[in-house]
Amino acid sequence: MHLYAGILAVLIFLSFFTQQSFGHGAGASFEENVGEYIVDVGYEPEEFITGEVSSFSFGLLSRDTRETAEFDNIWVRIEKEKQTVFATGINSNANNAPTMLFTFPQEGDYTLHVRFQKEEEEIVETSFPIIVTPSEKSLITLERIGLLILGMIVGGGGVFTLALIRNKSQK
Repeated sequence: MHLYAGILAVLIFLSFFTQQSFGHGAGASFEENVGEYIVDVGYEPEEFITGEVSSFSFGLLSRDTRETAEFDNIWVRIEKEKQTVFATGINSNANNAPTMLFTFPQEGDYTLHVRFQKEEEEIVETSFPIIVTPSEKSLITLERIGLLILGMIVGGGGVFTLALIRNKSQK
């Protein structure tokens, strides 16, 4: 029994350590080596979908030690076709990785720009491509509209045919 408790304690410790070292727990992430740092941006869900909330967490690690590097704030900019869609600053939180929620308004190709700063000086800056797919809800709506139009055509044709038959039978 004590062996199982010990194994459980080690697994819990390791899962906590892994989450802290990468700045985020579940989900996918962008990682890029930039100079002496690793920029780590975790995100959920794994697929970006129009109209659905996406969560981002930001981490900066030392490339040599993989320990969290110090920074005061992050500047985040999201662009679509070289047009800024969203821009904000996020202050560092000593207890957790800084996070951000964003809902992509349209499908398409976006770029996420991230700049880490300490005392108003840039530490590192990089960007990541993001592909946003259309929501299945909108696809279902388009299918329903198509079926509605088809139904109206078939129904209208049926009503027209019945009217012709009725007119011929009344003569």
